[in-house]
Amino acid sequence: VHSETFIRVSKDNGKTWGLIYSYDSPEYPQGGMGSRASAANGALAVTYVASSVPASAGAGKCPCVVFGVSRDEGMSFDRHVLQFNMFMPRGFFGMGSPAVAADPSHPGRFAVMTLGESNTEMQVQLTEDYGKTWRGPVKAGSVPGTTIVKPDIAYSPKGELAVMWLATDKDGAYTAWSNASHEGGSTFGKQIQVSHAPSPSRTSIKFRGNNWDGDDLSSIAVDNDFVHIVWADGRAGFLGAWYARVPLASY
Repeated sequence: VHSETFIRVSKDNGKTWGLIYSYDSPEYPQGGMGSRASAANGALAVTYVASSVPASAGAGKCPCVVFGVSRDEGMSFDRHVLQFNMFMPRGFFGMGSPAVAADPSHPGRFAVMTLGESNTEMQVQLTEDYGKTWRGPVKAGSVPGTTIVKPDIAYSPKGELAVMWLATDKDGAYTAWSNASHEGGSTFGKQIQVSHAPSPSRTSIKFRGNNWDGDDLSSIAVDNDFVHIVWADGRAGFLGAWYARVPLASY
């Protein structure tokens, strides 16, 4: 399946919008539903899963993680392959890997999150020059005996990078976790369990008011002092939206 993600840009806080452009290209066709975007300092970055890439992009098989950066509102992209032979678990959709975050405090710095083999470890790669060169990956989080689902990443206005994910047990129960880097993604501190108790498996939760097969609620935002986290949880007997606020100083 050739899934495609599209984007358009507004310069006036959403009053009017520019032309529609696709993330991918004929040379780097999108082959999976995982795709994200982030922008800062006049540069728009996208990440997605490609089904094939040119031979000049490197040696390896796809699916591949592709990073693209545009300085003309999505009309054209400079693309780079970050990972060949990407692990694609069943049911892996838009809220999953790969994710990208643009650092508003450092022009040219972007962090890309992918998941390690078997979906058990969150990894972050970092560029300081709009994708020309990369460092990492570094481990951002993992919980023994669990798999990672619904991850997200975001920068603070000061350039601190925070991540969140759901750690799922074999029986389907899960907890929400987060971690942060005070060095912009180079190293990470102490990961924190955000939810005080596990959520039961989605198969045991009553359907009420949320997408039953794969909620899109997992997200993270960071200000100068706090990490704000939202996720779906079934402890109330139905799948509802939960919110947590964690001080950046706690990591």
